[in-house]
Amino acid sequence: MPILKKFCFCFSLRTGALIIAYSSLFIDITDGVWTMYNKEKFCFKILIIMIISSIWNVVSDMILITAIYRYPFAAKSQPAARAPGDLSGEPDPSIDL
Repeated sequence: MPILKKFCFCFSLRTGALIIAYSSLFIDITDGVWTMYNKEKFCFKILIIMIISSIWNVVSDMILITAIYRYPFAAKSQPAARAPGDLSGEPDPSIDL
């Protein structure tokens, strides 16, 4: 990502990461479909390795996309911390009753 920030200053780092994530997801899904249609040309061990590789790459792309979209909202969704001994009258939202 520092390479994107240094050389591609025309868009933000988040946009660059989204481009990488979605293009990689498209490539992995296309590779999986191509593997399913051409499975007769490969031996069983190579086919298993290709399927595991595609699944691993799709999962890692989904984690990257989740991290990119979750980051701006992470700080807003957490309740404010309360000081010990705060007797404001409102129940503490972090304690399940």
